[in-house]
This record gives sequence, structure tokens and C-alpha cells, in this order.
Amino acid sequence: MGYFPANLFTNLSEKATSILFGGSVLAVDGASTPPMGSGLLPSILSDKAASIVDILLVDEDGKIAPFDVKTIKDETSDLCYAMTPIFGESTSRCLYGGPGGCVVG
Repeated sequence: MGYFPANLFTNLSEKATSILFGGSVLAVDGASTPPMGSGLLPSILSDKAASIVDILLVDEDGKIAPFDVKTIKDETSDLCYAMTPIFGESTSRCLYGGPGGCVVG
């Protein structure tokens, strides 16, 4: 992400209260959504889906820590796309993606 001076953000001068990450696809009304990532649904037992790796937090003291906070998943349709919980001992990561095929509209 990087460092952003406080004067750029009037509502974020102290700290973030939430972090969002993942994947997104788009289709027009009446069309099926495309695959995301490799097109495979994610599984902690397989590394074939798209991934976000080395997820770290920088705390208020500037120290880097593994990502170990509780997360909330928001999946539009877990048959078309899914995301694993964040997992890993030394390296936090998550897997996401799917075959698509959901009809929009």
C-alpha cells in the first residue's frame, strides 16, 4: 500500500478503521460473469486459485505484524466466486476466484 501523508485524507488522519481487498469481475445485464483468477474455486488444500500473499499489518507504533485479526467475507455468490479465510503461520495469505457463470440482472 505505502505511506500517505495525513494532509491528503481529511477523514483518515489517525488510522484506518477497515481494510478491503479481493477480486472483482464485471458483466452486462443478461450476460454470464467471466472466470476470476484461474477459474477455480479456492481451497486451503490447493494453490490453484488466485492468491494474495504476505498480508501484513503495520500497527500504530510502526511495527509490522502478521495479519491475525478476524475478517468478514463478502461473497456475491459462493458458487461462482469464493474467498478463503486468511491463513498461514509465518506468511498470512488468502485464496480467491472461481469459474464465474452467474447471470447478471
